[in-house]
Amino acid sequence: MDLSKLDEYKEGNRLEVKAAQGGIPDSIWETVSAFANTSGGVIVLGVKDRKGHPLEVTGLPDAHKMLDDFWNAALSKDKLSARFLQDDDARIEDVGGKEVIVIEVPRVSRLMRPVFLKKDILGETWRRTHTGDHRCAREEVQSMLRDAESSSEDSRIAENVKMDHIDSETVRRYRVRFSEKNANHIWNAVSDEEFLEFIGAAKKDK
Repeated sequence: MDLSKLDEYKEGNRLEVKAAQGGIPDSIWETVSAFANTSGGVIVLGVKDRKGHPLEVTGLPDAHKMLDDFWNAALSKDKLSARFLQDDDARIEDVGGKEVIVIEVPRVSRLMRPVFLKKDILGETWRRTHTGDHRCAREEVQSMLRDAESSSEDSRIAENVKMDHIDSETVRRYRVRFSEKNANHIWNAVSDEEFLEFIGAAKKDK
C-alpha cells in the first residue's frame, strides 16, 4: 500500500480508515476480527473517509500514545481470542507531514479461526465483506470451527498408535512456541491430548 497515494484509495474489503481523533475507536476491534477471519486487510488511523470523495489525511494528535493504547488492548486477555499480530504489524507513518497509524491485519490460519472478541465466540466473531464488518451467525462460527478441526488425506489416523507414543518433550516445545505467538488463545489452557486434537495432529478413532 502506497501511503503517498492514499487519496486514490477507497474503503473496501481490504481497507478501513478511521479519523480516530478521540483515541482508539471501539469499532476497530470488530475490523481486526473481521480481517483476521477473512482475507486480512489494512486499518489506517488518522484518515477520514469522505463518502464519495477522496480519503482525507487528518493525522493524529498523539500517535505514540494511541499506538501504546492499541497494543495494551491487543495483548489483553479480555480483547482478542488469539495473539497473532507481530510488532511490525502496527506502526506510525508520516504522510504529508502528518502522523498516522497503520495496522496490517493478517489472515490467520484456519487452525486459529475464528478470531473473536471479549471471550464471546458466538456473539463477537466478525467477518469482512465489501460493505463492512458483519457479526457472524452461529452457522458461520460453526463452519470455521469445523475447518479448524478438518484433516487432509495425508493426516488420516494411524492405527494402533497411542498418545504415549508421542514424544512429550516435542509437544512441550511446540506448545511453548504456540503460546509465545498466541498468548491469549483458549487452546493454551487445555490438556496436551485436547491441544493435539485441536491442531489436527491427533484424533481418536472409533
